Amino acid sequence: MKIRNLFLLSSLCLCLSVEAQTLHLSGILVGDNFRETKLYAFPMGGTGSHKIASLNVKDSRFEGEVPMAPDGFYTLAGTNNGGQLVVPFYLSEKYDGKELKLNVIDGCPRIDMDADNRALSAFNEVYYKKGRELWTNGKNMKPEQVFAFLKGYKSAIDSIALLYPCSVPVKEYLALWAYTVASDNYSNISHITGQKRDDLSFTAADLLEEPSRVLDTPMALYFSSTGLIIMQSLPNGSLRERLAYLNGHYSCEPIRERVADVLLTHYIGSFNYEENYETGLAELTSMVEELGLSPRYISDFKARKASVKGTPFPVDILLTDVEGNKVDFSRYRGYYVYVDLWASWCVPCCREVPYLQKLEKELNNDLVKFVSISIDRGTKEWKARMEALNMCGNQLINQDNKLAEALNVGSIPHFLIYDKEGKLFQYKAPRPSSGEELKQLLEHLR
Repeated sequence: MKIRNLFLLSSLCLCLSVEAQTLHLSGILVGDNFRETKLYAFPMGGTGSHKIASLNVKDSRFEGEVPMAPDGFYTLAGTNNGGQLVVPFYLSEKYDGKELKLNVIDGCPRIDMDADNRALSAFNEVYYKKGRELWTNGKNMKPEQVFAFLKGYKSAIDSIALLYPCSVPVKEYLALWAYTVASDNYSNISHITGQKRDDLSFTAADLLEEPSRVLDTPMALYFSSTGLIIMQSLPNGSLRERLAYLNGHYSCEPIRERVADVLLTHYIGSFNYEENYETGLAELTSMVEELGLSPRYISDFKARKASVKGTPFPVDILLTDVEGNKVDFSRYRGYYVYVDLWASWCVPCCREVPYLQKLEKELNNDLVKFVSISIDRGTKEWKARMEALNMCGNQLINQDNKLAEALNVGSIPHFLIYDKEGKLFQYKAPRPSSGEELKQLLEHLR
């Protein structure tokens, strides 16, 4: 994280509002060249949805109400002249309103209040400077230098703990911070140094402890890469086997829930519903019951039945034409329908249009209809793009953004084929740009 501007933030007063469960922050910005300065603060947490408070900045003063952190950990962030500021701070239950003083020295923010915050700021400086050094000099490092460098994060924590005797929560936070940043850098080592991980003289096991010994705590969810680190450490195998390993090696329920959710969401999103729906549903139901998982995963799986061959086009979807008239998909009964799901803002979608137009002209099969359905929110952009691309024929729009979800489509462009009864014939049809492959498929539909 680069911070280009040096400034001092002083007289930062924090007052706890018990009734509103907020902290009132106020302070003074000291320094030159403050232009377009913005400040934010938010409580840390593992929910993935931080409550970010925008602080009011006027001249050299700022203030605002910040939601109270459940465990006392917060982040103060800011921008000024294109530069960025990010620094964590900690307020224990014994916090009595003592002022925070934040210094930006050599481009790195530091909070000077007590041992806890000095320790956090000290590692924040390590994090900033080592990150800059690694990305600047990484390509010149030998494997043994890379290993020593990544080990340096843990060494820095040990030194900081001796210099600033801090509380147990802060020690835990620092250990997790050092572990995750070392793991993140190891995962990205090929991009940073140009060296493939397989060519290094060490492995992740040489560098880091087993994730289950470090990350099996709710605080680990304060770090965005925790879930990925744990997932990468799970053994290869079926979803059932990986979930069983997760439950057997992690006792922290929030950790298990977060990682399981990622695994199951990916499973549900990538499953071949067209060929294996019933088998997949039975297997998932068994896993949910056996492992005590949320039944919502079964509901999510069932909602994807739109991908299964023979499923009717959803009848409750609002489709309108260029004139704003409601269109019922049943009007195309008796024809095979090649559906182009697109949007005006989708560049790959627009690239397919000339191929689609060429196919419509050349196709020798009167039993096939071509229908383009936009998922644009507004008609203005839709109509403008159609005019620019010279699109005509069956042009429809679904503005409430329900069609893609109902059809289990996660990205566009997406092409489907429905049969003469309005039932799904092919969920992932070839693109118009596939040429003869699609043309031959459509010409043989009878």
